[in-house]
Amino acid sequence: MSLVLDNGVVALCLEDDGLAFDPLAAPMPDTDAALEDRPIGGLGIYLLREMMDELEYVQVEGRNRLTLRKRLSA
Repeated sequence: MSLVLDNGVVALCLEDDGLAFDPLAAPMPDTDAALEDRPIGGLGIYLLREMMDELEYVQVEGRNRLTLRKRLSA
């Protein structure tokens, strides 16, 4: 894990050696559906997509790398 602040942008890079999983390819949950009709899972990825300005996933040398970027307010 690494955290970088550059030109008012915070970047957090998370890396693991688990099975390949691209969270950005996961389907968006139906947030208009009733809670009892929704499948379990997927809201964490949804929240990251909503809160971050940029998400990037790559697999490098058998490792998953997810980078999250957020611009800071002036």
